Amino acid sequence: MGARVLLQAAAYEVLFELPERGPRKAFKDRVEALTSVPEERVYEYRYETRAGLKRERRTIKGMWADRFYTLRNHIIHGEEVRQREFRFLRAQHHLTISPLMFTQCGKRLVDMQLQSTKQRKRFFERIDWTVIQEKDEYESRQVGLEASTD
Repeated sequence: MGARVLLQAAAYEVLFELPERGPRKAFKDRVEALTSVPEERVYEYRYETRAGLKRERRTIKGMWADRFYTLRNHIIHGEEVRQREFRFLRAQHHLTISPLMFTQCGKRLVDMQLQSTKQRKRFFERIDWTVIQEKDEYESRQVGLEASTD
């Protein structure tokens, strides 16, 4: 799983051409800008740095980007990574979310390029934090990020 996270993180680094200085902030900003919608709720949360914990306000997508990049850093620096770190908000696995977000970011970049040349937008999906599966007698309710069409 660690190798897959690193491969996915490398794909984002190429897609976004992340800078040498401040790649984590650039990653969070880019994911949030490309996947969030104007009316989306903003949350205050804590994130870790070498100097300790800091507070920040971001959408759920920005929070995901932060947690994904933190997971990447833990793996790269050889830290012990617990299984729960592979789940975002204890709900959905990063290896499920990452390709979804990557695809969404790619679509948004294509649409931005098309619109800059006065062409029509092609992609209308959005990603929302939602109930993916309702609770029934056999399985518990599942929440997570899911693509939907406006």
